[in-house]
Amino acid sequence: MKLARECYENLERVNMCANEPFNVLSTGHILKDLGEARKEAVLTSMCRDYIVGAQHKPGEVDYTINAAAMSALIAKYRTWIENTEKAKIGDADKIKPHFDGNSLAKLFGMKPGRVVKHLLSNQFTWQLNHPTGTKAEYEDYVAKNKESIVSSLMDEK
Repeated sequence: MKLARECYENLERVNMCANEPFNVLSTGHILKDLGEARKEAVLTSMCRDYIVGAQHKPGEVDYTINAAAMSALIAKYRTWIENTEKAKIGDADKIKPHFDGNSLAKLFGMKPGRVVKHLLSNQFTWQLNHPTGTKAEYEDYVAKNKESIVSSLMDEK
């Protein structure tokens, strides 16, 4: 039941990613949110795309299989999946953060609190952009960009 709910709740997001130019950040965040449900969500999104494409008038669906449309759809999703693999974000839900929330707050010289969620999200975004980046490299990034990161976090509040 949980798997079906995850697929349904993220259907539009998966569909949007597959139908727009590839974006590492939005795709990585979606894959993280989906976790183990990512394969099922992609298959569900493909089915939805196919059914929506088969509607000639609202409510009227042509149930005959259109091989060309199906091939194009499979190619589109295959390209999207290949792009996630090239970007090394196919298992985004398994990316281990370099720092936990308390350590991040300390690194930024802040008290733990509501801002930690934003700091964790910022760290995850950095890790998506730097899939082979190390803890020391992230620390260096923070040291060089602390003010702009904190400023952008305050803008989000």
